[in-house]
Amino acid sequence: MLSRVSLRSSVLAVDELGAGKNNEAPMVDTWCQWMKEPLFYYVGILYCLTRLIVNVTATYFPFYIQESLDLPKEFITSLPLINYLTGFVVSFAMKPLAKHLGKNVTFFLGCLIMIAGCMWAGLLENDPIENGGKVHWGVYLLPVIFGAGTSTILVQSLSITAALIGENTNTAAFVYGAMSLTDKIACGAAIMLIQAFAPCSEDQVPNGPCEDNGCGLYYCRVLAYIVGGFSVLAIFANLLHWSKVRKFARQ
Repeated sequence: MLSRVSLRSSVLAVDELGAGKNNEAPMVDTWCQWMKEPLFYYVGILYCLTRLIVNVTATYFPFYIQESLDLPKEFITSLPLINYLTGFVVSFAMKPLAKHLGKNVTFFLGCLIMIAGCMWAGLLENDPIENGGKVHWGVYLLPVIFGAGTSTILVQSLSITAALIGENTNTAAFVYGAMSLTDKIACGAAIMLIQAFAPCSEDQVPNGPCEDNGCGLYYCRVLAYIVGGFSVLAIFANLLHWSKVRKFARQ
């Protein structure tokens, strides 16, 4: 339910950001002409990396809570709730940020937030419980960081896609369909590979024998290294898109 509300707020933010004319959209008559536009591929890579960051984080954050931090089961619901609520609130700040900083700069800030969250996830795994038996305050900070980061890059990537389409509304379905198909294939392949290298087997129970095989450390590294790596790649993809848009605007 909360994910639907967050997605709706993201769509509303994108509608506001993408309103009006822009100089980032090439003029095409048929969907085939998109295949000849380099900007189409730059946006596709950017959107695909964004979805990889968002989906891998959402998929393995509960495993990280249960396996890596070894927290009680109620945290599997409360921490993702904080994540979604943070994303919902942050989405309302996307319009003024994009207006003053630009979509690419705002996307860059979102990637930096995600990298900070990945680093924090790697550090937090070593000491999730304080000496007094209380949960470390950083446990509650992590979903706030992830929620802010994923919401920022998701809204901006959708806004960049809308800017790419521009006035080419007759081929908008193809653009969104191509982006969606690419991200579904990429996310499915990424999760299959992550699970293929997971040290846990089906006959092992959470917080049990799988700890002996490094299952908790593995999910910690998934969030710290894999999501962090995707975030770094997204920064480079964002720079490529930004440089291409600037060249296109000069024409």
